[in-house]
Amino acid sequence: MSRIKEAFKDGKALIGFLTAGVPSAEDTLRYMGDL
Repeated sequence: MSRIKEAFKDGKALIGFLTAGVPSAEDTLRYMGDL
């Protein structure tokens, strides 16, 4: 089973996303690690 199918197997799932470079490229890298 794919990771996407696994995430939705019990119904709804939260899919987080980031906009690269907002507020800065350095912050984006830090936020990616936090996810």
